[in-house]
Amino acid sequence: LNAIIKPMLTINFADDLTNPPEFLRLPTASNYTEVMFPADPAGYGHMTIAHPAVWASALGSFVQHLPHKGSRA
Repeated sequence: LNAIIKPMLTINFADDLTNPPEFLRLPTASNYTEVMFPADPAGYGHMTIAHPAVWASALGSFVQHLPHKGSRA
């Protein structure tokens, strides 16, 4: 992953028991953004990915900050 030069985003959930955060091998490149949602007693664990209302704002913020080249017609 460190060889990727484009902006990267990972969205993870602290209560994900299928892919526990402590076992993630995340990139260290400067073009990398990590969002870790804290554990929530009312959360969905690994299935939080199926609930975009939880993470959509993080994705939207990332996309808004991407460098934009000229617009296409």
